[in-house]
Amino acid sequence: RVWKVRDGEGEREMGPTGKYELRAELRLHSADVRGVAVLRAGAAIASASRDHSLALWAAPDSDAPAARAGAAFDLAAAMQGHQNFVNAVIALTGVRGERELLVSASADKTVAVWDVATASRVAMGGAHSASVCSLAQVSLERLGSLVSNPSSALAAFLSCSWDHTARLWLLSTSESNQELDLCCVQAIDAHEGPVWDACEVEALDVSLTCGGDRRLAAWSHRNSSSHLKSSACIGSVVAHDDVARAVCSLSRSRVASASNDGSVRIWALTRSAGAITFQCCRVLAAAHSGHFVYSLAAALVPAAGPSSFSGEPAFLLC
Repeated sequence: RVWKVRDGEGEREMGPTGKYELRAELRLHSADVRGVAVLRAGAAIASASRDHSLALWAAPDSDAPAARAGAAFDLAAAMQGHQNFVNAVIALTGVRGERELLVSASADKTVAVWDVATASRVAMGGAHSASVCSLAQVSLERLGSLVSNPSSALAAFLSCSWDHTARLWLLSTSESNQELDLCCVQAIDAHEGPVWDACEVEALDVSLTCGGDRRLAAWSHRNSSSHLKSSACIGSVVAHDDVARAVCSLSRSRVASASNDGSVRIWALTRSAGAITFQCCRVLAAAHSGHFVYSLAAALVPAAGPSSFSGEPAFLLC
């Protein structure tokens, strides 16, 4: 479902006191929808489902009569290629040449890259030994010597899996220019349980993971062993009383984590002498009346008007 927000002054993009109203209900999938990704500043949406497929939905052109009449999103493409549940999808940003690409993660133990323009799969990787449950993009500038040919590099991302690892992937152009090269360049292997989620804190040059061992862990991709091809853990904390299910970046040095214990915790991160320390600065003990909190997403809170932002991060709990 797609939602819009209204307040006393009319429709707004989002707001702390606005009421959400249903804008569109998109029907195609025959099983649970496990993830969504937003493209083109909200003009398109990708959905991932347990029916083994992805779908691409596009809003009518803003100048078209259908858009002015408030028409729903239209199905642009249905994409098949996974052999099991599709658990997650993200839209890659900042890809060279403004190419629109999606990445999907599946219970078939693979990740796949899709070209939005052609609705076709252009790369696939299979380094995991169990279901892949989430994805997070990583800045290419953070990877240093892992990017052997910067002119061909397009994007990098992390995949998280029930096999107790996360994997760092590098996506590059290939000589054929048809399919892309997708290579697993590092492994993250320090959780004692499934790795449920990851995010990047670019200002501190770290990636974070959370897992079934209740921990948050910080990783440097630069300070890794080239022989073992593994990322270096530079800090961790037991973050929750139960499985840590989600983590997202809120600002240059703050992140939020969510758990099966029903809480959301805000963490201040500090980097000193190459190590990350975690300080819990707020606990929302009953974010959903004590029920599991499965995912988090962050955004800026608008201030007085739809185009005025306070710069304070807010997050959406699911």
